[in-house]
Amino acid sequence: VHIGKRQDYRKYLNLIKNTKINSAVIFPHSSDISEAGRGLITDEFSKKAREIVNGYVLSLADQVNKQSEKVYFFQFNFIWPDFDRKNLNRYLGVKWHRHDPDPKYNITGGEAEPSAGFNKLLDHLRDNKMPIIFEDDFENLKTFIRLVDRELPEERIRVIIPHLGFGTDSYEKIRKANIFERGNVYTDTSYASKRSLDAIKDYLERYGNDRIFFGSDFPFAHPKEELDRILSLDISGEAKDAITRNNILKLLGGVREKTKDKESEEDEES
Repeated sequence: VHIGKRQDYRKYLNLIKNTKINSAVIFPHSSDISEAGRGLITDEFSKKAREIVNGYVLSLADQVNKQSEKVYFFQFNFIWPDFDRKNLNRYLGVKWHRHDPDPKYNITGGEAEPSAGFNKLLDHLRDNKMPIIFEDDFENLKTFIRLVDRELPEERIRVIIPHLGFGTDSYEKIRKANIFERGNVYTDTSYASKRSLDAIKDYLERYGNDRIFFGSDFPFAHPKEELDRILSLDISGEAKDAITRNNILKLLGGVREKTKDKESEEDEES
């Protein structure tokens, strides 16, 4: 769910009334981040503006989670190409999103080896078991998947490819590259349910229902309509529960515990 100055969270809450939706992963809208410094990666004013945008998501999640008994927000940080990790341990995951004319993320530093900022981000994600929503062009996706690979499965960063890959290129292209079959690669149904229910069905037949989540893609789609499309699939009730609830809770479970532990440590220090 995209939340920001143009996406009033109260509208989202109103749209999910009388539905079974009671939680959501939230992150800043890409336009809010881009306007906070398109092309100005290290400029201090732009950096501060991006901190405010990310901070709003963090404070909103804290506010809603304390005040509401009906909905829970899982806050994700929108990482910018400067790989700023300020307050990152207070988030449950990271969103990486780039399309032209946004500045490119410096994955390699112009060489074969990853840049220092990129490596530090990966270390943080790996150490804290934080997933990353990754949307970039196809070549960068392949590079990213290669760089986060590890021999031991438990050391591999969990990568969520949103929109069943349609935001990057196409479902078929990513499938044929054997990316979805990796145990650390997840996906979601946002936008994909409008684009092609057949692609979702194909994914479920090939890879099962353990690494796919329901997504509404608010404000670009209506949450209830998107949920109804998933519930209309001819799959078991157990599979529907996994897609719409259990998978994301399982993925974020370890991160939430680590976040709580660090918040407790900060409270003790203060």
